[in-house]
Amino acid sequence: MSNQTSTRSGMKILPFILLYIIPMLFTYVVRWVAFGLSADTGFQDGPNVGGITIWLIVLYAIMIFATHSRGKANDRSWLIVLPIIGALFDILLGFIPLVPTVMNILVLIFGCMDAKQPTEIIIRETRVVDTDSASPSQD
Repeated sequence: MSNQTSTRSGMKILPFILLYIIPMLFTYVVRWVAFGLSADTGFQDGPNVGGITIWLIVLYAIMIFATHSRGKANDRSWLIVLPIIGALFDILLGFIPLVPTVMNILVLIFGCMDAKQPTEIIIRETRVVDTDSASPSQD
């Protein structure tokens, strides 16, 4: 086995989890606050709808950055697509909360997995010698 240094750059698991989960939780808080504000105003667009959208964009930008960095580290560059899909559903189609939640769960599952390491297969040939049949019989 050879000692090769990894040339991959990217984020380790713990910083990724922190940098992804904290903004992710705030997206739910922002939606909860937005729902509370809209319920207080009779489900009309309140004056803070633009501010809520800006907060969601900033939070998802942080999550996309964390996912991009982690995707480089574990050879899953496609991982960045998941928070983008979640952001589109959360910002543009806020009434479908299940899709961003599923995307967040998938990002955390695949983001916490390490990169696939090359597998070295060693085949050893063994030979069994039957000592009883190898010795001449003594009759």
